[in-house]
Amino acid sequence: MAVTVSINGTALVPQPRSATWELQPGGGKLDGTEHIGAYDVLILRSPPSRGGTASWNWITFENQSLTSIVAPPRGQTLRNGTATTYNSGVVAKPITNVPSSPGDIVEEVEFRLLVVT
Repeated sequence: MAVTVSINGTALVPQPRSATWELQPGGGKLDGTEHIGAYDVLILRSPPSRGGTASWNWITFENQSLTSIVAPPRGQTLRNGTATTYNSGVVAKPITNVPSSPGDIVEEVEFRLLVVT
């Protein structure tokens, strides 16, 4: 069963091609939240796309504190993972590899989220 990734209750469009965890213990406050403790980095990568970014909603969540994210836990994939909700603290970083102009192929966009796990 595939995991549908959603942020703040809204499914990402398009759905990520991959979701991987980068273990990064952090101390102190996570930017923009009151939570103290370790966090991990969830890296979402988009599939290649044609036609620009007209149907993308990822930028809606960029560079801000979020209320929740649904994603597979560490060690699982989008294809065979379990949908797990993280709402103890999530901060979205700026999107990297900014998409190309409308009409061009968007090769890949990377979206990093700091998640209290």
